[in-house]
Amino acid sequence: MFFKIWGFLFLLICGAIDLKTKKVYQSLYIINYGVATVIKLFINETDLPAIAGGLIVCGALLIISLVTKEAIGQGDVLILLALSGILNFKNTIEIFFMALFLCSFFSLAILLMRKVKGKDTVPFVPFLFVGYGVWFMSGGYYV
Repeated sequence: MFFKIWGFLFLLICGAIDLKTKKVYQSLYIINYGVATVIKLFINETDLPAIAGGLIVCGALLIISLVTKEAIGQGDVLILLALSGILNFKNTIEIFFMALFLCSFFSLAILLMRKVKGKDTVPFVPFLFVGYGVWFMSGGYYV
């Protein structure tokens, strides 16, 4: 439960910052990933293959971010990396896909209402926060 609350607060703070500034501060995700990973290794709640899985997938997403000229921002990918350290890789992927779904639905709605143009960007971390909330309220898994 400690790590679930930690993840909630982490995404709440990062989401508020992203919503206001459309930026993600490196120190937030570096510190959170490092501290969470060390704690989890110390208490035997994670192992090196799980850490490697998070690094590999987030590395792939980072490459996609670079190739697509940040269609998904590099900061968003690094927030996912930090979240994979706080929770675990599987939960982070579930939350990521829920956030993609929510962001797509929201973006389509505001595009159809002509509130934005096709080239405008939407902060993604608030959708990670909402996706996390749905994941948490469903008991830590999606049905």
